Amino acid sequence: MEHLGRDAELICRTKVMQRLKNVCQLGNIRGTDLESSNRFDHCVGTARLARIMAQALLDKHPTRLTPRDVLRVEIAGLMHDAGHGPLSHTYDYQFVRDDVPKTGDEVKDAWRDHEMRSVAMVPIAVAQVKGFLADEDDEIHFGDEH
Repeated sequence: MEHLGRDAELICRTKVMQRLKNVCQLGNIRGTDLESSNRFDHCVGTARLARIMAQALLDKHPTRLTPRDVLRVEIAGLMHDAGHGPLSHTYDYQFVRDDVPKTGDEVKDAWRDHEMRSVAMVPIAVAQVKGFLADEDDEIHFGDEH
């Protein structure tokens, strides 16, 4: 995964992210040239662009941002769609929102949107990365200088 930082590359290896290779970017749309596009590729592309943008801001304003900020923006771009279910947005609109009644509990109802499911996936991915690194006798940095 050229042009991603080490920590983002490690997150790409997690089950949280690997499952996105089987989630079609276009949901239930079929018969197009873009049909093979998946959420994983979309997230990696978003992370690359986010890193380029954040690095440019760091270069221009070195007293206002840090390398750790660049990493955070990159990982946010990478994981922004990690909560997508099968059929992408169709899953949210046709199955979750229409078939799962609201409970009135703000936390429980937040799971109705892929954005909030994506946020919930971050600590799961971090735990999986820590597992990889334990196997490799390494440690996770998530923005520390290395």
